[in-house]
Amino acid sequence: MPFPHGHALIIGVGTYQHEPRLNVPTTTADAQAVSEVLRDPRFCGYPVEQVTLLTDGQATRAAILAALDNLPHTKPTDTLLLFYSGHGHYSADGTYHLTTHDTHLDGGKVVASTAISQTELLERLRAAPAERVLLLFNACHAGEVSPVLGEGDAPFTGTTLPPQTADALLSTGSGRIIITACREQQVSFIGPGPLTLFAQALTDGLRGQGFNGRAGFISAYDLYTHLFFAIGEAVERHISPALKQQYGDTQEPELTVFKGVGPFAVALYRGASALGDFPTDHTPAGGTVVREVNPARSQWALQQAIQQTVSGTGAVGVVGNVSHSPITTGSGHTVIQSGRDTVHAGGDVTQVGGDSSGQTVGVSTGNMTLVVKEIPAQPPHLNTRFEGLTPNQPLPVGQRVPLVVWVGTPTGQRSERFQFTFPDDHTPVEFTVHLHAVPDAWTVRVIEPTMIVAPPGTTTQEAEFLVTAKQPGRDTLFLTVARADTSVTVQHLCLPVYAVREAAAPPRPLARERIEVSFPLEDPTIPRRQVEIALHPGEEEGFTVVVRADLDGHTLWETYRVPVSAEAIQNAALRLRQELEHIVFYPGKQSGGPFPFASLDTLTVDETLSRQTAVPLADAGQQVWHLLFQSPRAPAELKQFAADLRDLPHGSSVQMVLYSQRFIIPWTLLYDQPGTITADTLDWAGFWGYRYRLEVIPPGNYPALTITDQPPGWLALFNDDASLRTFTATQEQFFRTMLGSEAAHSIWGDTAVRQVLRTPEAAVLLYCYCHGTHTSGAMKATALASESALSFSTGTQVRLADLRRLPAAYFAQRPLVFLNACEGATQDAFYYDGFMPYFIEELGARGFIGTEVKAPVFLAHEVALRFLEAFAAGQEVGEILWRLRRHYLDAHHNILAFNYSLYCPGGVRLERGRTEPGG
Repeated sequence: MPFPHGHALIIGVGTYQHEPRLNVPTTTADAQAVSEVLRDPRFCGYPVEQVTLLTDGQATRAAILAALDNLPHTKPTDTLLLFYSGHGHYSADGTYHLTTHDTHLDGGKVVASTAISQTELLERLRAAPAERVLLLFNACHAGEVSPVLGEGDAPFTGTTLPPQTADALLSTGSGRIIITACREQQVSFIGPGPLTLFAQALTDGLRGQGFNGRAGFISAYDLYTHLFFAIGEAVERHISPALKQQYGDTQEPELTVFKGVGPFAVALYRGASALGDFPTDHTPAGGTVVREVNPARSQWALQQAIQQTVSGTGAVGVVGNVSHSPITTGSGHTVIQSGRDTVHAGGDVTQVGGDSSGQTVGVSTGNMTLVVKEIPAQPPHLNTRFEGLTPNQPLPVGQRVPLVVWVGTPTGQRSERFQFTFPDDHTPVEFTVHLHAVPDAWTVRVIEPTMIVAPPGTTTQEAEFLVTAKQPGRDTLFLTVARADTSVTVQHLCLPVYAVREAAAPPRPLARERIEVSFPLEDPTIPRRQVEIALHPGEEEGFTVVVRADLDGHTLWETYRVPVSAEAIQNAALRLRQELEHIVFYPGKQSGGPFPFASLDTLTVDETLSRQTAVPLADAGQQVWHLLFQSPRAPAELKQFAADLRDLPHGSSVQMVLYSQRFIIPWTLLYDQPGTITADTLDWAGFWGYRYRLEVIPPGNYPALTITDQPPGWLALFNDDASLRTFTATQEQFFRTMLGSEAAHSIWGDTAVRQVLRTPEAAVLLYCYCHGTHTSGAMKATALASESALSFSTGTQVRLADLRRLPAAYFAQRPLVFLNACEGATQDAFYYDGFMPYFIEELGARGFIGTEVKAPVFLAHEVALRFLEAFAAGQEVGEILWRLRRHYLDAHHNILAFNYSLYCPGGVRLERGRTEPGG
């Protein structure tokens, strides 16, 4: 029987009239194969006349637009399948395009009028009444027959559908489901066969392979699940190690849908002759890559992509017929000129360039089609400005200066993308803005803490503070933005500042220093690290890497742009932590107990078992390393630098400076050895934590590296649980024996701990040995990291939210905080919040040491004693932790010392005063 509601537009751009080096003939075969199986009555049953196939010379811009213009002929009850196989790429102004047979390139960028822009695609799909639309994009090719472009025949793979374009596509109508052949940082492998791996899996699935038809139909979700696993297996079987090394070792199709939206029938299942009721309550299989998009965010993305009016400093993009429909500014003026080109009535204008700042482009007379060059709208940014000062101008010491915080177009003293999704398109949201500064250096007076922002990101009320510098010098102010109704922190922003006395000469611009200088301390006596890597957020998707390194025979100082999304990095870091926790709870019989890595009797693990359990961990670490330094579109120079790092001698200092919140990951677990990882090929030196003295520096105002303990002492906070008494009593005795009773102060139990945190003692080291739990939004949508908690007594918890409610003062002595508790250093994959930023950014701790996952109590006890002994002897914290990681792995085959992360300069050390060990 036929599938009469099925309509399809199949596009395969295999040859390029003007750019033959982009040819990928396989994509033509892809389109033909998909068209054939859809039309085949033995399988999908689409009516032949309802399947449009455009390939090669037929797949021109004009022909594709004409086919898209035919989509309004569908009915709401129809199913529309749109398949595109070709190159996706950007034009010079940053707009995403689908290339066509007659596409031109200029400087490696698509000439906008020779391809299908995202706006043109969105407009056509908005006009399609079909309420079941499956969009399939195979737009990022690499493999056996990879096209080339540019000098030296550098591989050109194209670019898969960007997330923001996919988000916008969902709002073009009801029932839109998007499947891309790979994730954003991956490529779609061509493979050795007649079809690309994606098209082969797709046609197999449309023939009913890999799943059972539900009531005689093929479900969009079942089809996607088949694609995901079939392509993963095909990559493993058919893609050579050399290609995996060059382009990445995996390809994962991605599904994008609205949250809570069910699937629909795509086609008949193997030419079914009887049909039942189609079930809509099932979901894709676990382990697949599903992006669920908030409808409000999707609508905002669509509005940004198709924008016909603009105000302020934005730019406008208009597509369509505007004859006799002038677009005017708020003042009533009609604009007929934009940039260097003038629009004349009575003619056909194909492109107008320029920026229409503060106005709107339109035509008031004549019958004509106006196409204004698309200028992608900027997403809303969290901005700051000092009133009366130009950007980067120093603040005068002793003078009160208003600091204003607002959301809008990125401008001002400091700006980062606003990390908030509005619940709907109409309701403004109130935020409370907090400003943190070192009390000895700054006076802060709150004028207006409430910032009101309307969707999609326009401030109707700004937050304002009066800031007074007490002394000259460089520093950092810290802003925290929280929802006023829930007090949930949605964003942090670090604001570099410089204060001078009026007669002082101004320094170099701070904005330039944020790019060029990776080390946050200004003390010239502090030696540089051998390798300094600074990670900065990008204006759009991606990030910037600034490298300053002393390599073999030369010094490198370069900046690289990496087009990898924050979500990809966050999800890979989440998997890395999960693999480490799997080792903690790995069941085994060799040790005589249930968990050989968490034994209460011994720290030693069978070496063979250790290597076997570390393989998934190394694989996850390799994935994170690959995203950061070896992604397919990362600069070749950055890839070479990452490879050169392997030649550094063991014990080299590597410093990661984080100007972006997305990089709070377990850096000790990055694994950079190439090739397949097995128990036999695993190289412990591939882990960064084994090879390097590694230090991670998040946003913070760091004092000098040397700590003096005269007169302040050390403060230890212990859990009073009887099951831990053996360990805590030993640690307390160790404190007193090594430091003396006057220097060591021990606090036991929940009540006493809460009291001492209200009025913290002047300690140079704050040490905690207790239970801990971490709450993750990655595991539960409503979970917030502020619910993470510490336990100092049985049955009680001190949540991070509770700590913030305590009237705790800024740490006057800037202590090093060692939180020896389960998951003390874990950062949520979706929130930059936790104990580490709380102690460093909010309380001014000098540094932070904590565990990424659950910590076995015996190992935690032993690590603490060894660390504290070395620290009291004046050794640097980075050196201590590096040697401990190697000791437990070399001597005990136990990798769990890698659980400890250091967040501060590795050169922090204690300079002993009058109190000596045993004194």
